[in-house]
Amino acid sequence: MMRNIHIGKMELGWEDIEKFCKILIERIEENFFPDVVIGVSRAGLIPALIVANHFDADFVPAIAKYICDYDGEVEVSLPDIKALDNSKILIVDDITISGKTFFAVKNKIGGDSNVIKFASLFCHPQFFIPDFYAQKTKVKLIFPWDKKL
Repeated sequence: MMRNIHIGKMELGWEDIEKFCKILIERIEENFFPDVVIGVSRAGLIPALIVANHFDADFVPAIAKYICDYDGEVEVSLPDIKALDNSKILIVDDITISGKTFFAVKNKIGGDSNVIKFASLFCHPQFFIPDFYAQKTKVKLIFPWDKKL
C-alpha cells in the first residue's frame, strides 16, 4: 500500500503499519520480552500499543515535546513511574532520527535497576540506530496518523 507521493517522500497506509509492526515484533522477540512498553506521543503511541498487546506488557504513554524546534531539548512527561523499578522496558516511537526523544524518556525514567531498550518502526541509517527497528529509510515518511481528514 506504500505510495510514492514524489521523490524523497513516501505515504504509508494502515496495512503498511501492520506489516512493519509485525517485522518489529519478530525482531524484538528474538532476544527481549518487555514487561512495560512506553509509547512516545503522539506518533509512537499506535505502534507501542500494538507491541504492548503482543507481549501482554503494561502500556505507559510518554508525552514528549520539543522545546523551540527539533534541534532543541526534549521535555518529557510520564505518569507515575515508581512502578517501573526492576522492569524490562521498551520505549517505542514511529521513527528515530537523532535518538533525543528516546534518551529524554530514558532519563525521565531513571533507575539503575531497569533494563531499557529502544524500538521504532523506522530509523534513519545515518544517525541513531535503536536496539530494534523494522526498516531503515532516508525518505520522509507520511504516516496514516499524519494525514488530515
